[in-house]
Amino acid sequence: MRNIELQVRPPSAVILMSATIPTITAVEFLRLQSEEDSNLVVLDCTILKSESNGYDNYLLEHIKNAKYFHYLDVTSKSLYPSMMPKSFSEFSDKVGKLGIKSTDKIVIYDRVGFLGSPRATFVFSSFNHPYVACLDSYEAYKQLGGAIESGNTNSLDKLMLNSSDSENNVNKSYAESTDKPPKMWFNLEEVVNLYKSGDYKNYNVIDTRPESMYLESHLISAINIPPPSVLTDNGSNVKQFKDKTQLKQLLIGKNVDMAKPTLMYCNTATTACVVKAAIDSVLLNPAIIYDGSMTEYKSVGPKEYLTSQ
Repeated sequence: MRNIELQVRPPSAVILMSATIPTITAVEFLRLQSEEDSNLVVLDCTILKSESNGYDNYLLEHIKNAKYFHYLDVTSKSLYPSMMPKSFSEFSDKVGKLGIKSTDKIVIYDRVGFLGSPRATFVFSSFNHPYVACLDSYEAYKQLGGAIESGNTNSLDKLMLNSSDSENNVNKSYAESTDKPPKMWFNLEEVVNLYKSGDYKNYNVIDTRPESMYLESHLISAINIPPPSVLTDNGSNVKQFKDKTQLKQLLIGKNVDMAKPTLMYCNTATTACVVKAAIDSVLLNPAIIYDGSMTEYKSVGPKEYLTSQ
């Protein structure tokens, strides 16, 4: 049986040194499960708009032995939602309290389309977790006969930082990689400097919000590519990322220069990760995410770089 290694693909040899959001197909994931690796950790990161906590829905159905996980559990406290941890020590402290080790092979998935899983994978990748991937897709996994279960089958199924036993789950051995983490996100200052210097003209700037929000106001030169644009449905309610040929056609039609570096944003840097996970496969330089995105920018960013044109 071929050993499936979940590892962040090497960053491109470019100035940005950015990295992709790794993905794993349902077929590859089934092979990985068959190896019965004790270091395999499967995280259900489903986010449902109809509920504040996806845990109740997780109890109805999830991949066998999967733990419930919300990507907000490893974000930094801020005035703005879902901001990246400010340092490796902050990241490792939060991950350690979730009982996750640096040697774990992590597969992250959504049961409903894609939303939380690309963002969660992005966070782990940004801090150089060596084995992490986003599953494409849960429905494909089920149709291939992947094992699922329901109920609270594991006393540690709910990975929540505020759980009563969180201190008992602290993993002191979570270690920082000796490799320098790839650059995967910009802060507000970096985005503003890009516009002040005029260097934004050398980038593809992609806004992944719904078209109505984009038309109301967006960063100058931004192109609108919301998540539905990069997903396909094979007729059996299986939403997956479009293949490379389809993605290239999409980007060409949007006048995206695939040789240029790319800056992406949305409202909270969540749906931007969905689009990044898809189009990085055809971009020469994997995209950079603006961490604060429009929630932060519209609050404190200079308005002269916003337009409705």
